[in-house]
Amino acid sequence: MSERVVVSATRGEATLSSIGIAADVLDRERIDDRAAPSLLALLQDVPGVATARAGQSGLQASVFLRGGESRYAAVLVDGVPVNQPGGAFDFGTALPFELERVEVVRGAASSLYGNDALAGVVSLQTRQARPGESPSLRAEGEGGSVGWQRWLGATSGARGRFDWNAGVQRLTTDNGEPNSRFEQTAAALSAGARVDSRTQARAVVRFDDSTTGTPGPTAFGRPTSTRRSSATTSSSRPRCAAPRLPALPPGRVASRSS
Repeated sequence: MSERVVVSATRGEATLSSIGIAADVLDRERIDDRAAPSLLALLQDVPGVATARAGQSGLQASVFLRGGESRYAAVLVDGVPVNQPGGAFDFGTALPFELERVEVVRGAASSLYGNDALAGVVSLQTRQARPGESPSLRAEGEGGSVGWQRWLGATSGARGRFDWNAGVQRLTTDNGEPNSRFEQTAAALSAGARVDSRTQARAVVRFDDSTTGTPGPTAFGRPTSTRRSSATTSSSRPRCAAPRLPALPPGRVASRSS
């Protein structure tokens, strides 16, 4: 009989039965089987976790642990805190991309992680190659409604003292509304080398670049997705061209009032 091991609850490996707190672990197999379109959808399966989103994919989203405010949930990526000053974290663009495990600790953990963890901890760990894993390539592609397209390429394996896992993903969707298009390019790398039986060196890098449209009222009719303006931040504003005045012969001046 096996028992799950959790790290974020104690900053070290410990079995769930020995720490006396409420925690859940989503491993690689469960993440792959769930095939959730976003990290927010994956966390909705965890007891004691409530979620809220301002709209479609890419828009502002929050997680609430045990009814606490969203700014009281500490978010760790490979052990590194990623909350904004004040404790907020936007889950709107977060995807379950190349994740080995997701740990959710429900309950105060401020003694370990500070005020950001008054309600709990959400910890994400980048996927790693397993010991003895044969080198392999992986490719995925999917499409669906609202212009949903996702493409992924990855490689992983272990050889001698070295192991690696690297992946690149591209996701696009128009969310079914004008000026609501969401695009993201993401990459992840975990590479390690075993120095001896007790020592290991590892480098982990994650990157993502997201663009999200801002739906809402616009001047001069409904815009199309090809006319929207966006940036690499989480919001953008539509551009509207100024009305053109009719061409007149030389010596005449046109005016328009509204």
